[in-house]
Amino acid sequence: MNRLLIIVLLMPLHSIGQGKQSRLERIKDSLELFAPTPVGKPEGEKIQREIGPGGGELVSPDNKIKLIIPPDALSKNTTISIQAAANLSLDGVGKAYHLEPSGIQFKKPATLIMRYDSTALNGSSPELLAIVFQDEKGSWFSIGKFEVDKQAKTLTGKIAHFSSWALNWSVHLRPEKTRVKVSKKVLCRVYIQPCSWADPSERGEAVVGVLGTRFEHPRTWSVNGVIGGDADNGTVDETFFLLDVGGDYIAPAIVPTNNPVKVELEIAGIDWFGDGGGNGKIVKTCNVTVYDNYYEVNMVTTMKGGGRESWGGKVTYRDEGRFLISVDHDPTLLEIDNRLEELKYETCKMYLLNPATCTGIIHVTGIKSWKITPANPPQIPYNVIEIAFVPKMAEFTAFTFDCPPPPSARGNSRGIAYPFPMNKMPAMPLMIKFKLTDEEQVIQKIGNPGDDMYVKLTVKKLQQ
Repeated sequence: MNRLLIIVLLMPLHSIGQGKQSRLERIKDSLELFAPTPVGKPEGEKIQREIGPGGGELVSPDNKIKLIIPPDALSKNTTISIQAAANLSLDGVGKAYHLEPSGIQFKKPATLIMRYDSTALNGSSPELLAIVFQDEKGSWFSIGKFEVDKQAKTLTGKIAHFSSWALNWSVHLRPEKTRVKVSKKVLCRVYIQPCSWADPSERGEAVVGVLGTRFEHPRTWSVNGVIGGDADNGTVDETFFLLDVGGDYIAPAIVPTNNPVKVELEIAGIDWFGDGGGNGKIVKTCNVTVYDNYYEVNMVTTMKGGGRESWGGKVTYRDEGRFLISVDHDPTLLEIDNRLEELKYETCKMYLLNPATCTGIIHVTGIKSWKITPANPPQIPYNVIEIAFVPKMAEFTAFTFDCPPPPSARGNSRGIAYPFPMNKMPAMPLMIKFKLTDEEQVIQKIGNPGDDMYVKLTVKKLQQ
């Protein structure tokens, strides 16, 4: 199958003359979309084996990836390992896998077989999957040649080096935003996964793909399985760009029952097997959450203390967080962002003992109970919601520090070890109460910015 032909199947020839973006804008979009990512953190057991010039095989513990090294690919015995990791590639499918030693180059290409789960495809065609790797700068690229076996649910390709490898898509259908307010519009746009040109023969395939722009394949857009969409699920209309297409999804007037909605693009008349049949089709999907009543809560607390006579000098403290509350149905917490607290001493070098778990004063995990009091005009013209949160014990920063003693210290004091002793109190907030109206409200406030202690919790309804 010509993988690069997929690119031109999504680019009708007449759209080139109707482009709404300049080439520079299009390139800028792609660079931002496929920006480098960190290397995913390992997840689970590492399996390793010594393989020499005679070749050998290695299978991951979860049986999702198999590596076959042919004879004469290695010049000496080498310890080869596979370890699962977080897949941080854009729209990644399943886990990533660290193949080590990283950067090794084979004299003969090794065979990489990766297995996928159908449930992870969200209705998209497995033919659109791709084998991708992460380079030394953190960018992800697809290899140009590989085979898809729908019966075995595998992708097989040849690789010449080790790094982080994963499954992704050769074609991405991505909404500009993952959520949209009722009756508002969001663009779901087609993007092409950047491809590695390490193999010169792949450039030839690209030329064949460009020649394919002479014809146009029928495209069908659907929303929750309804062609073109409807009043209950929202509608979608195709729109053109310089080098690709997209669909403008317009949300319905009320939140649909089947939510998030699934936006689907189907392209028909594709000759997958090169026999001239032209009866194949590919499908790519994306999800968009429709909302009406989402409220954003922002939380911040700061403190300062200490001074010239205190050990460590002046000290500053800051903790922040945010989350969304959906009240379209039963209240639900979304997009919880519990940031770790920051503690700084003026004259001390600190060594944190719990840098990944210091929750601080502010921390939210879930809803314990809730109550909505209906409006009772004219005295109470709005609904009021009360939410009690699942208690979470606060964990404050534990640390040691090394700094000169204050002027008031006597003897040979040189420093102090100071693990914070207050880890026996619940984090804030324990509960909140606010009106279900459009204006921004202050839920709780202590002091003012710059005071020795300042706490502020606000809530506002999302309008876009």
